[in-house]
Amino acid sequence: MASVEDRLVTLLRDNLLPEETEIDLDADVSDWGASSLSVLKFYQLLNSEFKIEIPSEEFCEIRTLRGLIERIDRELA
Repeated sequence: MASVEDRLVTLLRDNLLPEETEIDLDADVSDWGASSLSVLKFYQLLNSEFKIEIPSEEFCEIRTLRGLIERIDRELA
């Protein structure tokens, strides 16, 4: 099975970020320039893909992709 990071990057590339976008795990997610509607869709896909339920308030407080990976890892442990 693919790692959480690989699955998350695929989800981002397929649904939120253009293919050519360089993904920096430590960059602030607000730098993605995505619309709030796109981020909401990504949040829903994320919960569905990993079969988890990260509270929306907590999701909004996660500032980096690395932070999101760590949060998903904790949920799946």
